[in-house]
Amino acid sequence: FFSEFFRMSACLLSNSPNFYQTYSGPRSEQALSQMGKICLVAGACALALVAGAGAGSQVSLWTSTATHGPTMTAQAPVVGSIRSTGFAGPAAYQPTPFMGHAAGNQGSPATLFSTASASPLPSAMQWAWVAGLGCWSAILAVATWGQKQPNVAIMTTTGEKSEGFGASHTSFYTSAQAKDSYATLDEILDAKMADEGVRGITKEVLDACVKITEALRVNLVTVADAQNSVFGDVQLGVDVIADDLMWDMAKSSKLVREAASEEEPVMVETSKEGRFTICWDPLDGSSIVDNNWAVGTIVGIWDKTTGMLGATGRDQVTSIVVLYGPRTTALVACDDGVYEFTCGEGNKWFASREKIQIKQESKIFSPANLRACQEDQGYNSLVSYWQENKYTLRYTGGLVPDVYQCFTKEMGVFANPTSKASPAKLRVAFEVAPFSLLVEKAGGKTSDATTGGSCLDIQINGVDQRTAGCFGSAAEVDRFNKMVLGK
Repeated sequence: FFSEFFRMSACLLSNSPNFYQTYSGPRSEQALSQMGKICLVAGACALALVAGAGAGSQVSLWTSTATHGPTMTAQAPVVGSIRSTGFAGPAAYQPTPFMGHAAGNQGSPATLFSTASASPLPSAMQWAWVAGLGCWSAILAVATWGQKQPNVAIMTTTGEKSEGFGASHTSFYTSAQAKDSYATLDEILDAKMADEGVRGITKEVLDACVKITEALRVNLVTVADAQNSVFGDVQLGVDVIADDLMWDMAKSSKLVREAASEEEPVMVETSKEGRFTICWDPLDGSSIVDNNWAVGTIVGIWDKTTGMLGATGRDQVTSIVVLYGPRTTALVACDDGVYEFTCGEGNKWFASREKIQIKQESKIFSPANLRACQEDQGYNSLVSYWQENKYTLRYTGGLVPDVYQCFTKEMGVFANPTSKASPAKLRVAFEVAPFSLLVEKAGGKTSDATTGGSCLDIQINGVDQRTAGCFGSAAEVDRFNKMVLGK
């Protein structure tokens, strides 16, 4: 006890941050009103212990005698004394310890008696201890007078932080606040998307994605019986189901003029009277869907006045990215920004986030194609920078969840550079252009990872055209351009 008392005292006098680590009071309150009182109470307790032990008294007990009061029953004898271990004084009268049961309807309030043999007065040494501890408490009170409590919250310190339990401050939980009501999909589109045709195709795409959601919940992830990929990629049953549902939508729509799927990148005319060219990746993340990780659908939409071939991502009238996870959510590029919709009860969409803005700075990074670090010293240095500066790694290997988090966390950077051994693999029409429109509409930035220019300025000359890319917070994309591309 004494060693701890003096350690606390020394910490208090030295203003050690560790002393304040687990304590925080009102910011403007003087330390005397908090720690000074604690020290004085501790000193008083110590004095009481020393005085009690010095007097050689035994520990007094409360015993029961039969007098008027509340009823008390006892099931075992009550022993009323403890042998003394303290100062041995002159012999004195020692009453017989009470032993027995409380009985009767009358209660038995406790009566204090001592079985101690005691010295009439404490010794000079005991008085020295009392005086010393009293003086030390007084010194602490004077020393802490006028010192103010540090401006810190509980468990924070300007010194070294202690190890704790639970999630760290780098977990980046959502900042979204519950609202009393949420606008419906129709309400947002009517107010934020002026073109009636664009509103119509947006709703049709989201209806198809509801069907994909239901299919993912009931179908096992197995290899498809027929393999139709022109690239030799292994097709899964859920890939085929999702693609078929998108084709059903495109071919039955009066708004779609021509369409192409990443599963079969050939432009197909669906209706001469249609207005839009639509391209999609039906289920991005096929390599992680068997883990039951989040996957998604990516859709880019162009007007027939530009078409897709020969156009750029800036020519899109809108783009949509749907994420299938514990919930199904969708990002939609509207006239005034990016809105997130959640598929709710009855498969009805409502606006869960409005006019999302991606911050300029980020502390989250998603480094794809890390094999390129072995050849590209710039990329290796960038990844090392993120690690050394304690960025939070959030990477699943799926383009949709890895870029989508830039919108939910309102920060982030996804980088996928290229090298000789690890060539570019992102498809411009099916992945890069749709996501880039959303990122830049939300205040973020993109890089083609070659010239450093915006991904929206890449001219699409082939249905299956590939590129490298970097998307996310503007400052991080600029850092990518500088460290990896030297721009």
